[in-house]
Amino acid sequence: MISGTDGPQVIGRARVLARPGSAHALRRRAVATTEDPQGWTELTLEFGDAESLAEEIAGFGPAVRAIEPPEVVQGVVRRLQAALDANRNGA
Repeated sequence: MISGTDGPQVIGRARVLARPGSAHALRRRAVATTEDPQGWTELTLEFGDAESLAEEIAGFGPAVRAIEPPEVVQGVVRRLQAALDANRNGA
């Protein structure tokens, strides 16, 4: 019997909002979903590394917003701010 091959270790849960018709990869991984009154879908995602999840969420741009936990939200904001700064300075 081989131990330790059950997949990535889950260290927490994150909540994100996704616009309709977007973030299909995140939607497939969600352990819970609820519809927001403003048309967004709230997704609850399990994660093993906050920085990796922040990178993935930032890749969806304005179609996905991180709500919690703070370390994921801050990671998303850092990445999007860096992209904004790089494009603003390069113009």
